[in-house]
Amino acid sequence: MALSTAGAALAVFVGSGVGGVLRWSIGRAASDLLSGRLPPIWSGVSGTFAVNAIGSLLLAALLAQGERLPQPVMLLLGTGMMGG
Repeated sequence: MALSTAGAALAVFVGSGVGGVLRWSIGRAASDLLSGRLPPIWSGVSGTFAVNAIGSLLLAALLAQGERLPQPVMLLLGTGMMGG
């Protein structure tokens, strides 16, 4: 199913908004959970590292589906939520 340019932009827009809130929330939770358990040099980046590691695994799982997922889903989840 092909999307119009406006439909594709909307899918990426919505995915980016949801993904941004999720990245921020997971990053904060990971930082809170890991604070004091890691050397001081890692204290500021532990949340970012956790978010990037989780996102990479989820994106790989999404891409492994290949052509089985429709374009709107790939744009919403892959480009928007995990890439935005």
